[in-house]
Amino acid sequence: MPNSRRAGALTLTLSRWERALGAAIAVLVLLLPALALADEPQPANGSFESPAGWDLALESGATGTAVRDTALARTGAASLRLDKTNGLGRLRLVSSAPVKAQPGVKYVFRGWFHSDDALLNTLLLFRLGPREGNLFYDSIDASAGYSSQSLVVNSARGQWIKRVVSFRTTEPRDVWLNVMVWGNPCRIWLDDIEFGPEAHGQYKPLTPFATPFDEAAARQIVQARPDATAAVDDAGRLRLDGKPATPVIYKGEVYRLESDLARFGEAGVAMATVAIPLGGVNGGPGAWQGAGTYDFAFAEQRLASALHRNPRAYVILDLLVYPYAAWGDEHPDDCWRNAEGQRAYGLWGNVEGYADDLTKVPHPERKPWWCPSYGSEVWQRDARAAVTAVVGHLRTTPWWHAVAGCFLTGGHDGQFQVLIDVDDHSPACLSGFREWLRERYATPEKLAAAWGRPVAPFEAVGLPDKGQGVAQEYYPAHVPVGPLSDYRLYREVSTWRLRDRLAQAAKEAAGKPILTLCYNSPRDKHDGLFTASPHMDATGTMSYYPYRPAGYAAGLRLRDGLAARRKLGFQELDLRSWTEPQGDEVYQMWIGAGETPETWRAIHRKLVAASLAHGQGWWYYDMNHYFDAPETMQEIATVTRFAEEVSRPGRIRFRPDVAVVTTDDGPLFQGPYFSSVSGGRDFQNMQLETSGVPYDTLMLDDVLTRPELQGYRLYVFTEMPHLTAAQRSALARLLKNRERTLVWLYDPGYVADSGLSSEALSELVGMTVRTDPAFTRGNCMVEGDHPFARGVPPCQSAGEMLLSMMALDGLNSFTARYQRFWVDDPAATPLAHWHEDGRVAMAVRKLPGFTSVYLAAPMALDARMLNNVARSAGAFVAGEPGPAIHLNERFASLHATRNQGYQLRLPKGVTRATDVDAGPLAVDGGTVALGLAAGTTRWLRLDAGAE
Repeated sequence: MPNSRRAGALTLTLSRWERALGAAIAVLVLLLPALALADEPQPANGSFESPAGWDLALESGATGTAVRDTALARTGAASLRLDKTNGLGRLRLVSSAPVKAQPGVKYVFRGWFHSDDALLNTLLLFRLGPREGNLFYDSIDASAGYSSQSLVVNSARGQWIKRVVSFRTTEPRDVWLNVMVWGNPCRIWLDDIEFGPEAHGQYKPLTPFATPFDEAAARQIVQARPDATAAVDDAGRLRLDGKPATPVIYKGEVYRLESDLARFGEAGVAMATVAIPLGGVNGGPGAWQGAGTYDFAFAEQRLASALHRNPRAYVILDLLVYPYAAWGDEHPDDCWRNAEGQRAYGLWGNVEGYADDLTKVPHPERKPWWCPSYGSEVWQRDARAAVTAVVGHLRTTPWWHAVAGCFLTGGHDGQFQVLIDVDDHSPACLSGFREWLRERYATPEKLAAAWGRPVAPFEAVGLPDKGQGVAQEYYPAHVPVGPLSDYRLYREVSTWRLRDRLAQAAKEAAGKPILTLCYNSPRDKHDGLFTASPHMDATGTMSYYPYRPAGYAAGLRLRDGLAARRKLGFQELDLRSWTEPQGDEVYQMWIGAGETPETWRAIHRKLVAASLAHGQGWWYYDMNHYFDAPETMQEIATVTRFAEEVSRPGRIRFRPDVAVVTTDDGPLFQGPYFSSVSGGRDFQNMQLETSGVPYDTLMLDDVLTRPELQGYRLYVFTEMPHLTAAQRSALARLLKNRERTLVWLYDPGYVADSGLSSEALSELVGMTVRTDPAFTRGNCMVEGDHPFARGVPPCQSAGEMLLSMMALDGLNSFTARYQRFWVDDPAATPLAHWHEDGRVAMAVRKLPGFTSVYLAAPMALDARMLNNVARSAGAFVAGEPGPAIHLNERFASLHATRNQGYQLRLPKGVTRATDVDAGPLAVDGGTVALGLAAGTTRWLRLDAGAE
């Protein structure tokens, strides 16, 4: 087999065969016959009770062993211990005999594993297919399988984690069970491998929520209240009725009036949304009946019924801004269209597809409707009028005293998402794009200069040409300033114009200070467009589902610095639990459900900490009775009370010494929509989160224009391929000084005003960098004894890790590969090399006034390396890499990703630390000693002397 060597079925610990062969042989080859019966779709010896039935191959330079271990087992007398001992290639365990798969049956390949201290850049992949050769992730589970069934998560001793993937065939097949370990050195135990038909979860009937108040009692309480108000103050804090309040919201169910306002109110969550569909969605009624025609009674009934559950709630009207049924036929040129001219249609909140006739689309009984174009001025005008009318009417009702805000929901998935891979070819979008270009560039000559090519007059500019590549690589890895990047930006701008105009309409109709909210774009997170929207107060996003379970870092950090612009960021917590109906097994794991009160609590606190420690808010999104359990509500009540305590200003103020800086437009210049660079963001964020280094997340333009943000000791620049000449000049003038350290990730400044330029990148990072624009893959190997590289695991690149989840080698259809950069500078000190050609993949260079660190591999800043660099820069470090840490001067959260003892260094001035559950902790020399068990979250209350 090319590029691999067969290492046998098992290596037995202290076996008589191993002793006989001697120390010169690293792995014992046991060619034992498989025991699986041909007519039973089960692997031989799935519980490893004997050494039979499995072979081990070491591929692409990997070293390691497979050892039957009788000291640890999930069931029976033994497990299989896989030890990977280097950072190259993969260990590949394969069943000695195939299993039989019949057509039309959905099978699952399931097993259990345990690990104590695996690092993030480590994968455990279950794959079904041939005995040898390149293996791909089977898309039967869509994205759920590769994202939830790939990373190695550690667990406490005696606990085992399930791993499962699905399989289906159209004809009888023999398939081999493959288990692969990719990445950095680690030790993993396997047990109870199974292959068989899919099992289904149990349906759990939903029980109605309580309605404690009748009409008269609810109305009396609401009318006796002061007229509710909400606003974000100059310090970025939420104020309800003029008083500081913790920004926590209960976001109730959208399509059924089953929201649990009563219990969330009892738990101390003051704000709650009430969904009021404008146009009909999901086949249901809506308040917007036609042009200028409204069912105000429907809107009023939705609000009143919610207040029967909790008349003391601060209500956020969740206005589902979708069109009435006939709107798309009345305005066909203002509907979203594909390149073939078909209109997009929706059923609830998604673009479901494209069609010419709504009577011929799937599920016509759900009353599909044509999706408006975000850029349509007609749609923006009509939607604003609908918001004005509904809010204006509710202002006249007895229930208005309870209303404190409006949540604007609309567009794809309710989040106004732009589907970059499906352009909008409507006349309205094209007209809007041309007008936006006129606003942006003023004259065709300036547009031609920006695009670097002759252009037609504004009224003749067309949409950019579609790429011609293969799979996700239909555009080049990077695109210059030009038609494509500007069109992508325009589409984002058009959604934010719509959102802000809707917010303006709501505020003007309310006649009092109210809070306006919407979703942010979940992919690109255009915070610059949000902060430039004067009428929108807050946005929210969420952590990616498969990394919510206990044992993972969440990989989410909302943007710091919003407060200075009187803006709030929210994290959405649609946390699934044991209370909801059980669905598909892989989906249930992908969604990150907490299946027990203990695991739910660990997940909940891990995620809340990412908001609470950084002055942000969160909302609980209840779509299917997710929180319908006494243990869940008690935990929410406890956390809400604690949040109120630690949100009060303290005697000291802690600010990290490290800033992670991005630009707002980076994804516009990454050619493919699904890129292994942007797709590696979650994993890079996990490395930052577990580095032991506190940091702020900032936008570059804020750093360059606000002097108070120019005093960090260490700056990490990520996802900023495009920089203008003005940004480059300001960055050099303001930050390349004071002996600080600057770390650059992947492609900073590669897109210049003049086009794609490795010279511009080289000038920015202070060392010569070269590139090949072709899509490729490679293994970035850290090596050497430089202080920045000490203790860093050898295999680094979240981009390559993401690709390996989907295909062991080469191209795949899920996500594009990346463009290779390397350092070619004798004055720079190498930290890592590309294994394939020996070129320098990471380097450091001391320059006048600053130290520059450049990492060419995509998303490759390891937790240990950041810790090393931060210590060298004199930055505050809270401890060694390991747990996911969020802290400020009043609060610290540690979510354990491995089993370890831990020394937590406290911010300067903090003298007392109290475990929220266990009580006071001893503070010795500014540190506290903690024992951490993988998958648990510890919260500490921090105090600076007497208060």
